[in-house]
Amino acid sequence: MRLPAISPIPCGELEQEFNSLRRKVTFRRTARFVLAAIRFSKGFRRHTRQHRDLIRGKNSSSNNSAMGNALSEPITEKISACQSSSQVLVGSSCMQGWRNTMEDAHVHLLDFSGSASGEAPSSYYAVFDGHFNGAVAEFCGANVHLRIKENPQFRGGNVEEAFRTSCLAIDKEILDNPRHFRRSGSTGVMVIYRENKLHCANVGDSRAVASVTGRAQPLSFDHKPFKPEEEKRIQAAGGFVHMNRVNGTLAVSRGFGDSDMKENSSLPAEEQMVTASPEIITEDVTDDHEFFILACDGIWDCKSSQEVVDFVRERVAAKILPDKICEELMMSCLAPESRRDGLGCDNMTVVLGILLRGKEYEDVAKQCQRPCSPSVHAQAATGEPMDSSSNGAEGDDATESNPSEENSASGSTPADAAASEADSEAPAEESVAADSPEQSDPAPGASSEEAAEPKVTPESDV
Repeated sequence: MRLPAISPIPCGELEQEFNSLRRKVTFRRTARFVLAAIRFSKGFRRHTRQHRDLIRGKNSSSNNSAMGNALSEPITEKISACQSSSQVLVGSSCMQGWRNTMEDAHVHLLDFSGSASGEAPSSYYAVFDGHFNGAVAEFCGANVHLRIKENPQFRGGNVEEAFRTSCLAIDKEILDNPRHFRRSGSTGVMVIYRENKLHCANVGDSRAVASVTGRAQPLSFDHKPFKPEEEKRIQAAGGFVHMNRVNGTLAVSRGFGDSDMKENSSLPAEEQMVTASPEIITEDVTDDHEFFILACDGIWDCKSSQEVVDFVRERVAAKILPDKICEELMMSCLAPESRRDGLGCDNMTVVLGILLRGKEYEDVAKQCQRPCSPSVHAQAATGEPMDSSSNGAEGDDATESNPSEENSASGSTPADAAASEADSEAPAEESVAADSPEQSDPAPGASSEEAAEPKVTPESDV
């Protein structure tokens, strides 16, 4: 078979075509390099500007919110729920507020007993406050209670050890899946009510508190990098505390996730810069216990523990349902406009458990109509703090101050604080710097070291 003749292509044309293709490839590579350089330059300038503004106590976003890029108007739609058993009447509510996204998660399960016969009746409550995004908080809300319930220590009655091992196990699952969770993290406060005891496990700066004849009884204490025991662990793991933040970025010293803070392979999980090992407190429930509250730092930034207890107790005495009380509490903390210091601009989540213990809600309401315990009145008269967890502290969701304590005598809210701030001179705004600590009042029985914790501006956890 004879093949058709192929006319040869002149060498000059081949060379021209080759040079043309080379120029196109070179141009495309150069264009990609230039675009990458431009993007890097913009990102570097933005990062430098944000760091500079953070040092000055400002935020680079156009609305001057310390919570990051906030909305022009708050989202005040709420997701609320109310459940009851013979032991507890629980209500909950959450609200996105001024934040671009909702990063909180919460759970309440009135039937938390295991499948084993004869196991003591239990109930479970939790609030998780995410930072960077809500992935870790959502995962914890869906899985922590499952790990606790299937934990042999829990079935054996050792609630504290079940809390500890379950929290660390969940954190390991998160760290083993970096593609999904990336740098996401979350705080968490969890309460199990079992056999007339409140078992509380805390990781971060969400908080739980109980009301005992109107007195705020702390069930948890905030984990902040500037606390001596937390700073000691951070430094031993190779980190540092700057601007009251771990490595200058994270405003809580314990949390789930935050993989970039847990990279020291020579140390166990409990000794990393940021650890998910919970601090656990157990309190016996007496006839004087009325209710308990779990909330994210969006609430505690605005009100002290005693102020929240007073707010809730007044409404329980009026027989308002707990989910409605949660909604009113959040609205009382919501800032009327986006603030430079972020006060009242965070996501907000509240879980309120009324301790019925076989009684009717009306009986607890009558109990809350009684005067507060004498110790509360004595402390109010002398100006001493109502509880040791009064706000010296996000961030979430974060480094925070509590202007509400200064206004507590007049019952002022973030709205009042915002109005007074608007009337003040410009230099006063500049004074809200993250590294200008104040002294919190000492709590009864608290050590001078605990009483000297600084107050810093309430920013998000990142």
